[in-house]
Amino acid sequence: MSQRESLYATLVRLVALLVRNDSPWGRTIANLGSDIAKAANPVDFQFALRSLLSVYGGMGSFSDLVIQSQAGVGPDNDELDRLRSALFAEATGLIR
Repeated sequence: MSQRESLYATLVRLVALLVRNDSPWGRTIANLGSDIAKAANPVDFQFALRSLLSVYGGMGSFSDLVIQSQAGVGPDNDELDRLRSALFAEATGLIR
């Protein structure tokens, strides 16, 4: 699997997790993933990657998201942490 294919696979799994947990971040990440997939040239692809990475910084960012239910933080939050970290690593690995 190429780096780009791995990034797409992680995006799909992450969006599914976010949507399943009714997170508004699901739509945001899906839209950013769509921008990456539709990038027509290397410049657009790099711009889309940088846009994705921009959601990781600052207060109230994607990095701050916690998935929890009335029972507290559960296994979906562990999966979120794993996928979020993987996506960041994959995206930064593709930045030129």
